[in-house]
Amino acid sequence: MVYTPTGDSNINPLGAVAIFDNENPCIYSARVIANVSGGQFVMISGTDGANIVGSDASSYVTNDIAVAPALLADNIGGLTLTRVASGTSNYVGIAKRGTFLVQASDVVSGGALVTFSSGGVCNLFSASAGSASIPGAAQFASVGRALNSADSGGYVLLSLNI
Repeated sequence: MVYTPTGDSNINPLGAVAIFDNENPCIYSARVIANVSGGQFVMISGTDGANIVGSDASSYVTNDIAVAPALLADNIGGLTLTRVASGTSNYVGIAKRGTFLVQASDVVSGGALVTFSSGGVCNLFSASAGSASIPGAAQFASVGRALNSADSGGYVLLSLNI
């Protein structure tokens, strides 16, 4: 089955739920090119040709980074903090670090490195991410470490580190 983010059941229905003091998360803003929900992993989209960053810091604008719901583990940009509809001037805050409650899409072991899988997270070396004989791209793209164990459909306290 091919994963599609529309109506994703592996997103925390309460949005981005931060735990502890959220450890001074690294948050950046990006333009939304497809509807996103709070607590959803997003991917960085390719350039549209018009928004090119130059060598001077003044050439960078928020429009230069465009995001959409993540499909694969290899281009995860972070975890959205709020629900935002797509649009020309619609922006979302994205966390690259911090501690969040995230749904497990497969069994997760406490203390294990985890990766994105079907909207949630799974152990880095689980069958959802690839296999022992044929590694998948997800096995090379950790999104953080699980601070507790969870069954598929349960919630993981994720120490996000992208």
